[in-house]
Amino acid sequence: MAILALIVTIAAFFYLNNEIDALRREIERLKGVQGKVAQLQPQTHNPATVQPVQSAATPPHIQPRQPSPVAAQDSAFVLWLKQNFLMKLGALLLLVAFGWFVSYAFANNWIGPMGRITLGLVSGVSIMALGMWRIRTYLHQGAVFVVLGSTSVLLTVYAAREIYDFFTPLTALLMMFVTVSFVAFVSVRYKNEPLALAGLLLAGAAPLLTASPEPSLVSLMSYLMVIVLGSLWVVYLTGANSLTTTALLVVGFYSAPYLLGFQSAEDRVVGLLFSFAFTALFFVANVISIMYRQEKAARQGHVMSAFLTGVFLMSWIAFAAAAEWQSLLYAAWMVVFALGAYAVYAYTNDRVPFYIYSAVSIAFLAAATAVELDGPFLTIALTIEVAALVGIATTLLRSRQIAHYAAWLFAGPVALSVESITASSWAQGVFHWDAVVLLVLTFALALASLALLQPESETKNVSTSGVGYGEIAGIGAIVYLLLLVWLVSHALLSEDMGTMVSLVVYTVFGLSMYVRGVIDDQQTMKIGGGLLLGLVITRLFMVDVWTMELVGRIITFFAVGVLLMSTAFISRLHKPEQQ
Repeated sequence: MAILALIVTIAAFFYLNNEIDALRREIERLKGVQGKVAQLQPQTHNPATVQPVQSAATPPHIQPRQPSPVAAQDSAFVLWLKQNFLMKLGALLLLVAFGWFVSYAFANNWIGPMGRITLGLVSGVSIMALGMWRIRTYLHQGAVFVVLGSTSVLLTVYAAREIYDFFTPLTALLMMFVTVSFVAFVSVRYKNEPLALAGLLLAGAAPLLTASPEPSLVSLMSYLMVIVLGSLWVVYLTGANSLTTTALLVVGFYSAPYLLGFQSAEDRVVGLLFSFAFTALFFVANVISIMYRQEKAARQGHVMSAFLTGVFLMSWIAFAAAAEWQSLLYAAWMVVFALGAYAVYAYTNDRVPFYIYSAVSIAFLAAATAVELDGPFLTIALTIEVAALVGIATTLLRSRQIAHYAAWLFAGPVALSVESITASSWAQGVFHWDAVVLLVLTFALALASLALLQPESETKNVSTSGVGYGEIAGIGAIVYLLLLVWLVSHALLSEDMGTMVSLVVYTVFGLSMYVRGVIDDQQTMKIGGGLLLGLVITRLFMVDVWTMELVGRIITFFAVGVLLMSTAFISRLHKPEQQ
């Protein structure tokens, strides 16, 4: 009773919600009609108050009709669910009731095994025929009946295979494939995207319903290839881009178990080859769709498909390819995706697909580098690659916006450099690869800062959203330079002497920044110099005054104090005192 009450409550809620939406739309329509009638009514003019004719240079003021406020748009699934909701709910209840009836009939042995299967198939086909009859007049109603009938057929075939072993796995799969192919045909015939999506999901579920005792990777991938080709053909005919992403998710779903554990080396090779074929199909289809479908509604599907294709292929290479082949495969597919990014941008001049394919290409480059290198060598290689990308964006592409996005990739080498900063090799000196890592990062960030801070007239397509990227890269270079001063001084000198030298250098550097900021009225330089000086003073009074030896403490405090006092003799920092 509780379940029945819940179903009735949900049905009443959606029914009332649907009726309220219908009334709201009718009110908005009547308001629009009333406004049009008011505009069409003739205006009576008093000859005594006739206004002079306005010149062509000053057209009469026309008040534009303000659009009525639109209620928040529901999602596509909610809109589909609300349309003919009671009929959809009835179809669900009918399917449940039919399942209970069949179970009851089977339990009481009313119908033999052959009769049970025949009844299920005939019922499913009859419901599909009813859907074909209704879809000519009522599109959504007919689509629901077609899906209901096809689902009944698939479940009947599954029961025949699982319980009675009536069909072979191949025969069961063929029967299911014919059924979902008919659903796809109807969706194309009547341009119904939800029906096409339902058919694809049913086709994707079919291999799970065959109950094959020895599943074959070749057979499974071949079937999925047919499903993908059919889905792409439906996308070409109907423009339903959601099918591409859904098909990719279906292939990824069936690939996951094999990626987690292969049964044989042959399966690895077969799966990898099929992954290349799937990637090529999705890549070509998505690039062509980007070129010929440039409306905003299709862009989200394009971006998602490009991203998922890269993740799908990278996963297969990482888990299935031999270690000695991985870097070569990553590099090869990097070139493919880079060419795709160039082709998309050259044909459409659209930056969004260009960015996503460029990002996928860069991810493959990073993966190839990570396979070949590790430790400090990996950090150095990634730093050089990111710096090269920033340089290409600013010099060849002459787009600061692309350079801003590329500069974000420094986050990877910066994260990896933490290991070099805390490495134990600094206790043995300064001639080691960890020092090289910090030097390369310092120079790379400095060069990136200079490239991002070049005058706007030297670049095109400048975006104001990236203001400050050059300054951030410059601050990063300064931070690494100060880290190098601290690490090198402590590696070459004693603890107290290294601290003293570092703090003196920091003070000189901070004063230089602060003075330059005051003279040139650069707020960033003043704040940076002030912060650095504040850190030095804080360390002196919070740490060094308690830990350093007396001699080192005297020298350090004396040197820093003299440097700070010297600012009194920089005349441009102070205004003349009034007598």
